[in-house]
Amino acid sequence: MYIYSSKKQKKTGLWINRKLNSKFGIDIELGAVIGYGLDIPHHMGIV
Repeated sequence: MYIYSSKKQKKTGLWINRKLNSKFGIDIELGAVIGYGLDIPHHMGIV
């Protein structure tokens, strides 16, 4: 179940999620609420 009302919004959300996952290696669910001061740390030394 998605919080978006149209297929275009759903597809856009999935596209953004794929881009975040490929670029930063993170997975943010479509229904996630992100508040003020979001910090995504970069882990050093992980291979």
